[in-house]
Amino acid sequence: MADADESRTIGGSRSGAVLQFYVLALAVAVVDQATKLVAVHTLAEGTETRILGPIMSFSIHYNTGAAWGVLAAHTRWLTAVAAVLALLLALYGLRSAQLPRLLSTGLALLLGGALGNLIDRVRLEAVVDFIDFHVWPVFNVSDIAIVVGAILVAYRVAWHGGAVEHHRTAEKTECDQC
Repeated sequence: MADADESRTIGGSRSGAVLQFYVLALAVAVVDQATKLVAVHTLAEGTETRILGPIMSFSIHYNTGAAWGVLAAHTRWLTAVAAVLALLLALYGLRSAQLPRLLSTGLALLLGGALGNLIDRVRLEAVVDFIDFHVWPVFNVSDIAIVVGAILVAYRVAWHGGAVEHHRTAEKTECDQC
């Protein structure tokens, strides 16, 4: 019997699982871009709007680098790398029906986050960040999706083996039933 992580399809359809992958990735990118649009149009640069007192605020920042502003002088290079990674994740999505649910979901979140930030890099040559908890660098919805996606992928691979291990287990189970 398959566990919940292995149940991948909508109504048994492989194309449904692939569709789920791309819908989740697209939803992340759309929500990211929508929140950034609202932030850019409602927040004044250089000011802070407190949301949870001293704990959280919204403030506009344009990050030309990677996480924490690393490689800020290499915006074009980062854009090219992000585009290649997004393309690879998008292509891998075609195989999402064969992947365990956690792995597929994590990869879809990574793709959506990569696309959201890539759109900024292409349009603005910087990523719009606006969520500020004052204890780490300012971030956005795509950054959240990337972190959650990376955690899901790491968890699935570290504690349950990767997709290859998943398929070996499934094949062994099928042979045991013969």
